[in-house]
Amino acid sequence: MPEPTTLLKQVLIEEFQQLYQHYKNDDIYACALVFNEYLQIDYLAISTQRSIYAEHEDRAQYLSKLERWNIQKWRSRLRPAQSSALHSFRDILAGSAAVAHSFSPPMLQAAPGQSSSNLQTLLDAFKQAKEALVTSNGQDLHQILFFIGLPSQPELEIQSALYLNPSSGGLQSFLHDRTPKQQAIQHSNRFKLSQADKDLLIDLAQLAEVEPYNELQVAHAAYLLTLESNFMDTNAYIQKLAQTIAAMATGSKDSCAMQKDEILARINQFYHSSHFTAQPAS
Repeated sequence: MPEPTTLLKQVLIEEFQQLYQHYKNDDIYACALVFNEYLQIDYLAISTQRSIYAEHEDRAQYLSKLERWNIQKWRSRLRPAQSSALHSFRDILAGSAAVAHSFSPPMLQAAPGQSSSNLQTLLDAFKQAKEALVTSNGQDLHQILFFIGLPSQPELEIQSALYLNPSSGGLQSFLHDRTPKQQAIQHSNRFKLSQADKDLLIDLAQLAEVEPYNELQVAHAAYLLTLESNFMDTNAYIQKLAQTIAAMATGSKDSCAMQKDEILARINQFYHSSHFTAQPAS
């Protein structure tokens, strides 16, 4: 049996192609692999510009512009019951003992070399599938925003969108929609930042703000921060973020280049009041 990443990549390509071939003339702007509250694959969905309501059209048949990112109202979808491949992968994923613990905000910030979580497996497969689809279908797919949908965890949706997509107007629109939801949840479950946490977040933000932005310089400076005596006194998730930034200099397969906006967006998850944080475009 293929590895989970390879299997899901094949499933996503196959299922997306079905939706793409049917709706490609309707100007697809988003694609989401959606999970239910039990962390099981619920469906693969797309949404199109044509589905957005215009004044001369029936409101009951179309999305309003304010609902363009409301995946529960997207009508173009494939459920596991309709797809044997998607159903098979859902069963494999559900059989993993770790599935109940895979969906937590810092999973994308895991330190290099750490064993992959189910979420990281999904993201890697999704990214590989997207790259293969762009190769086979052309550059039009760059206009489509890909993300993992889990309405109860908007921070995961934001992280997946940042991981899977380059900066674009669609990404900024999505972040603008999801960030208030993320902040509302974080406000009700906010953990208190220590002074060491705040100092490290500000240091990381200052590194990202230096112009011109240079990945290697930022990575080296972040690495030096991890060597400071009070680094181990900071929150473990903030440590992982610093380690991930530092890993950009290694060039290993487990490292990934992070752009300025992505670093600031992740910092923003911890410390919304920092004046160094990046705010979504309005």
